[in-house]
Amino acid sequence: MVATVEVSCAWCKGTFSARIADRKRGWAKFCSKSCKAKKQEKRTGQNAVFHERREERRDTEYVGDEILDGMSDMDFGASDGGGYEHYI
Repeated sequence: MVATVEVSCAWCKGTFSARIADRKRGWAKFCSKSCKAKKQEKRTGQNAVFHERREERRDTEYVGDEILDGMSDMDFGASDGGGYEHYI
């Protein structure tokens, strides 16, 4: 049987069962991946920055499907092998 201990989550303060070996490694601080993600987002803000930059790109670079009009598979970077006939 694996040795476990009851631990309080670093984000939501709920209790969960964690392996003692994991606690010694510095792991098992959170009860779930979502609690870990929330704590990490608060600390780094990376996800918010990603979505802000994504929204900026969406507003400035793309207007519907117009960017794809007139593009061959080669220009688009399709990997199905089509569109290369005129390069041979």
